Amino acid sequence: MPCEEHERLNRDWEVKFRAEISAHDGYKGAVKAMLAERSRTNSERNAAENRLVNHIRECAICQAEGRHPWEVDAHQPFH
Repeated sequence: MPCEEHERLNRDWEVKFRAEISAHDGYKGAVKAMLAERSRTNSERNAAENRLVNHIRECAICQAEGRHPWEVDAHQPFH
């Protein structure tokens, strides 16, 4: 039985990752606002990634399923 918390955290991380990519995609308006948006989306993605990694470390179900914290790859999140 898959871990529902892992699935939720993974979906949240993917949404944050996509938002970060979108914020870094070209120039959209004022430079100062764009840089603030990039910083915000980066911080949100990092926080989501940390929650996911910490969950994997502490969850008995995820460990039983063979998941490892180092398998969270910020460069390849999509299936």
